[in-house]
Amino acid sequence: MKASRSAAFLTIILLAACGSGPAPVAAPASASQPAPPSTSAAPSASAAVSAKPTAAVSPSAAASAAPSAANASAKPAASPTPVPPASTAPFAYGVAAGGMTADSAVLWTRTPGPASVQAELAANAAFSNPITPAAVQATKDHDFTVKVVADHLQPGTTYYYRFRAGSDVSPTGTFKTAYAPNQDAKVTMAFSGDADWKWKPYPLLKSLIKEKLDYFFFLGDLLYETTNLQGTTSVEDLDGYRFKYRENREPRANSASKMTPMLDLYRDFGMYSVFDNHETGYSAADKTAPPYNEGGAQAGGTFVNQTPGWRARVQAYSEYQPVQDDVVSGTGDSRSDKTPRFYQAIPWGANAELMILDDRSYRDARLAKSDDPAAKSCQRTMLGAPQLQWFEQELQGAKSRNVTWKIVVVSSPIQQLGTASQVGGDLDSGKSWAGGYVCERNKILKFIDDNSIDNVVFLTTDNHYTVINNLKYNSVPDDPSSPLKSARNAFEILTGPMGAGAGNPSGLKVDTKGLSIREADRRILDVWNGDTPDTSGQMHGLKQAGLDPIGLEASFPGLVKESIHATGVQPGVVQPLDFASFNTYSYAVLTLDKSAMTVQVKGLPYVADPAPLASDAAAEQEYESRDAQEILSFQVKPQ
Repeated sequence: MKASRSAAFLTIILLAACGSGPAPVAAPASASQPAPPSTSAAPSASAAVSAKPTAAVSPSAAASAAPSAANASAKPAASPTPVPPASTAPFAYGVAAGGMTADSAVLWTRTPGPASVQAELAANAAFSNPITPAAVQATKDHDFTVKVVADHLQPGTTYYYRFRAGSDVSPTGTFKTAYAPNQDAKVTMAFSGDADWKWKPYPLLKSLIKEKLDYFFFLGDLLYETTNLQGTTSVEDLDGYRFKYRENREPRANSASKMTPMLDLYRDFGMYSVFDNHETGYSAADKTAPPYNEGGAQAGGTFVNQTPGWRARVQAYSEYQPVQDDVVSGTGDSRSDKTPRFYQAIPWGANAELMILDDRSYRDARLAKSDDPAAKSCQRTMLGAPQLQWFEQELQGAKSRNVTWKIVVVSSPIQQLGTASQVGGDLDSGKSWAGGYVCERNKILKFIDDNSIDNVVFLTTDNHYTVINNLKYNSVPDDPSSPLKSARNAFEILTGPMGAGAGNPSGLKVDTKGLSIREADRRILDVWNGDTPDTSGQMHGLKQAGLDPIGLEASFPGLVKESIHATGVQPGVVQPLDFASFNTYSYAVLTLDKSAMTVQVKGLPYVADPAPLASDAAAEQEYESRDAQEILSFQVKPQ
């Protein structure tokens, strides 16, 4: 974006700097949760719809066959936090569609009580010649949420849908089916994540819902489990997590506008999602509870993903998101079999395939710090063996089908950001691939390199800032001292949050007081990359550690130099600031076809302390008035 279009964005002055202490309440930007203790052809007249209630194969049922799971937490359950009642207005929580394939989608809504719910689906907003499947029942068992799986649809087609319950009619939602696998089509999608209730109503979404998208990806931390500003209390049970999904689709109590753009987001686009650490939050009341963030960790002789607490958290996610209810089976792997399956691959035409990884359900226990030697052990896994094998097969399959872009979704960053010993702060942290699961990361990137799989792009959020970088790996996966190699032209786009604690990357020794947002961004990158001393006077950055500095280099395969535009940067000069942004709420828009991928990151300035939003009407009104602007954009040609 040219400087003339960004004056308003650049003149906002930072009020707090990480180098002089954290913001009053905001969570550290790189640690979203503490480490655990030690429109085309109309559908044919024969299109059909199959219907089923929410969680027809619920996570609870999926895991019930494991006899040890029920005994994994023999201790008394933690006292639940009181849960506010749900709205009794008809269809108060809107509608949603998701899990789109070329011929199907999952439709979702919630009623205020028991009801017979009728879905209607059509290829026109007037609902002429609608498809009307059998009614489904909204019951207390699934908190009155329902899902309808619409199938036998036409590829690359925009559909309209709504629900009826008695005399009540829901809002009308829209979605688009994926293009047929052999269809030469341009695909436009957007993604972001991290929606902390303290920063409702997420004004960033006002801009996002105006985008012309084929689909949106809600990439993790769809909720925050905390119940007070200090983050010391949280929901603890199934009803609590159900409330948290409703909470983000309700207006702020003190909002004069009562705006709820989150409802609009779910209604206006077909959506995919993954859950991350906050949907599977640690127990604040029971310090002996299993580490629910890590489904593959051990807990009382079984895996965390087989415990009642994990199942409740994942059930709430499945009930409140338009996701398919599938189960892993037949792998022979005790960590994986009979668990809900959320990893999948969806072709979006001939030019793009979306590969969604689940890096929470099977990962080993998080390490307290990324400098722990165990982080490099090849015995540790993020994906679990069956999912890793499936992923490699999907990558090979996409290559054999000549799919141009392989878009891979991970809830935790896969790029190397630096450990405490490398850059003076634990930027990788134990949650990330490079911070706790190094060998498996090396194996994946080496597989991409060894098999000449080009144009692999990883998408992630979670760190509450934007950083885009190419990916390198240790050439010998189990030897962290082996030379680093580029994984061909693979790179990662990390962006967000929608609204959450943000600021300078936690642990980085940099002072940005008094600087504009983009001036502060430049300072952060100079210190992080190792071009400028940190506040202790040390040159302690990625370059000194022998790691790849933040940003794509001018020599990156396919990077179109003339396409690069970023606020605060002279056009035509490739530098790290072209590929990073901090202290903002942001989303990325990707446009892909066989000739190029265009990336735009748009955002607005973050709010350091959410407390005034609840007590100061003027502050809340100003926050709601903010609109996103383009921060950076660039284009890459496929190889």
